[in-house]
Amino acid sequence: MAEGIITDPPVLPAQPPVNQDPPPQDPPQAPQTPPRVHKTHKDDFISSLLRKLQLREKLVKNKEIEDENKIRETRSYYHHLDPVAHPQPGSETASFITIDEADMKDLKDPSIFARFSAIMPDFLLFRITRENRAEKEEKEKRKIDELAIACSDDLQESKRRRMDGTRAADRVIGTQRPIEFSEILFTTNVHVPVPITFFRNENLRYLIDHAATLPTTKSNPLPGETKGQFILNIAELTKSSKDFKGFGEELSLDFGEWSEAAVNCFRFHQMQDKFGDKGDYAQWWSSHFNFFNTQEDKINQYEAWKGLELKLRREYRTEPTKFDINYYATRYEAAKTTYELKSLIDKQHNPHTNSYKDRQSYRGGRQTGLSTQFRDTRNLPTSSSFPSGSRLSHPVCCILCGEKGHPVSKHYNDENIPTKFPDGKSVWAKIVDRKLCNPQGKEICINYNVNGANATCSHPDGARVHVCSFCGSKTHNCFSWVCRTRPSSNSN
Repeated sequence: MAEGIITDPPVLPAQPPVNQDPPPQDPPQAPQTPPRVHKTHKDDFISSLLRKLQLREKLVKNKEIEDENKIRETRSYYHHLDPVAHPQPGSETASFITIDEADMKDLKDPSIFARFSAIMPDFLLFRITRENRAEKEEKEKRKIDELAIACSDDLQESKRRRMDGTRAADRVIGTQRPIEFSEILFTTNVHVPVPITFFRNENLRYLIDHAATLPTTKSNPLPGETKGQFILNIAELTKSSKDFKGFGEELSLDFGEWSEAAVNCFRFHQMQDKFGDKGDYAQWWSSHFNFFNTQEDKINQYEAWKGLELKLRREYRTEPTKFDINYYATRYEAAKTTYELKSLIDKQHNPHTNSYKDRQSYRGGRQTGLSTQFRDTRNLPTSSSFPSGSRLSHPVCCILCGEKGHPVSKHYNDENIPTKFPDGKSVWAKIVDRKLCNPQGKEICINYNVNGANATCSHPDGARVHVCSFCGSKTHNCFSWVCRTRPSSNSN
């Protein structure tokens, strides 16, 4: 090879291109969201001013914000439905002014809530209503849970039927402890009067022994009550059946049974007086039963006055009035006169029937071993006697001559019919064909003269005149003693 000659380098075979990663590229940038423009809390200064507003101003401002937000939301809604017709969407909603916890507690108070409800935004109204409802439901749930626990405890006690032996009293020969009254008796008496037959000793024991199975009925609610209560079914307990003899009707008792029941009836009503034994209510029952108990002829005349005793008890319940001894004495006398007249009439129509005294020997003569003197027997044997009065007797009085000791029927067959009263004044009425008549011969109503306005007459209208048999007045009856002086109790 010649010196100085440069030769080309050898040609090498072509090499495949080497794979190389492309240069890294920056990720696409998300579009920048412009910062939110505050509509309410624009800056710290405005926020501090808003926090200092009074509750009323905050509520008013929030109400305005809520109304404007509703307008914005409505615009966005229509823009979404039809962008062509509504090209401008609503702007972002504004935030509310914060109501702190102290103000929220105030708004939950019913009086504050009622005061501000007209200016309160809807979101607050619903929030407070829901929170109050949730709190109420929570309280009711806790109450039910507590009641369930208490009932569970009571049920356990009820199942065990624990007894208290300390209530047993010493047995004293010749004395009888008063029988306790079943609680349902007091509940019943508030709604309907309890008949006196229920207060017989054997019936009181029956009420206690069968308390769980007694026939009851639902009463109507009393004024101020929302629902009635279960009370004794008086009708079912009164009537008899194949398996139950029944307590009997009010007037079915003989004198001994009535005397026994009256003692217990007095104790029962004495316990109901909210002022205790000396209250007016208890004293009325004392005076009522004592009046009949102190009559010397109470046993012989029982059939005559037992209906009056029942009527006076019922009158006191429906129209309470203070006890009036004179009123009782007049009604007692009238009851005996009426009964004797009816007995004479019955005897005339049925001459073979037993006489009144014969019936009394069977009905009223049977007595129990209990004393007929009423006592407050709740604390026997140291209790004081029932207040006693003077022993009074009220014989019948003639409604023709005004004298005591005989009825007007005595003059029916008397040829010497009196023409003057004991004080010398002329007798106004007269006897015609065994009838009491006025001077014109019109028959006078005896029942009216005995009972006055309380009389229930069965004769046709106009058949007898309702006038005083002493003076002929239409304004009073003879036993009202308006036109004459009442005879003394000692007169014959």
